[in-house]
Amino acid sequence: MHHVDHLAAAADAGHPDLFIKYLHWARTLLKSYNVHPGDLDVQLETLSDVIAAQISPPDVACHVTGIIKTALSALPGNSVSEEVVCRPAELSALARAYLDCLLRQDTDQAIELVSAAASSGIPLKTLYLDVVQTVQHEVGRLWQSNQISVAQEHYSTSVAQTILGHLYTMIPKPLQPANRTAVCACISNEQHDLGMRIVSDFLYMSGWKSLYLGSNTPTDAIIAAIRHHNPQLLALSVTSLPHLQQLKSLVERVRQEPAPDLKIIVGGYPFNVSPELWTKVGADGHARDANGAAEWANEKFPEF
Repeated sequence: MHHVDHLAAAADAGHPDLFIKYLHWARTLLKSYNVHPGDLDVQLETLSDVIAAQISPPDVACHVTGIIKTALSALPGNSVSEEVVCRPAELSALARAYLDCLLRQDTDQAIELVSAAASSGIPLKTLYLDVVQTVQHEVGRLWQSNQISVAQEHYSTSVAQTILGHLYTMIPKPLQPANRTAVCACISNEQHDLGMRIVSDFLYMSGWKSLYLGSNTPTDAIIAAIRHHNPQLLALSVTSLPHLQQLKSLVERVRQEPAPDLKIIVGGYPFNVSPELWTKVGADGHARDANGAAEWANEKFPEF
């Protein structure tokens, strides 16, 4: 069913590359649990046969089976993609030390390490992106490759949230109230909120009044926040591919509100895989990271 959910989302979006990326991830995960990579190929071939036989109209079945065929041809035989196995970049010495604290489950030392780095003059944005967020990506890779447990991954996320709260208190406070407002949220059922929290803090650093609504925010709550705060910017995040349709429905709801000056920016893994995907969900733009989101927002709404 996980395969089907991701296949359906990629087909609906018209971006086969999203399904290919998912399969790279799934193949690595399965291999870490001693499932032969070829088993995934058999699953997909069987799924394709069932779709061809049972889905109508035929052009829809042909479209979806074509995505499966493209994905199978893109997978590197029975090996696991090096792109997935290896880290995209080496961790800095500080990031490695922080990761070691997390793996030892030494909460106090992890917090002290990042706090001391901030006090020594390392820029807050560097600590946000190159330490906390980068290490969180590495934690995810370790879980995916079955080197740490779900409990360890959840613990690391909890410590990261604590540290982000501490770093927020170290952001220089504005001398006067902000005249631009942003509402930042993860849509309903989206639990991965670390990236959006960082986006919210970067907007605050850039002179915005930034209201972070957190993970798993119901659509009605987001609409209510827009009505109450009348923001210039709505920032939304999706990490899981099957949540794209829900995001699209949310954007459609927001567009029905009397907020002509509101701009919507989206982010998250699917949008980084397919940079033009933001147009399919009806947003005004996309950013790969928190720096990009703040730059985009400031370009659209200079301080006034």
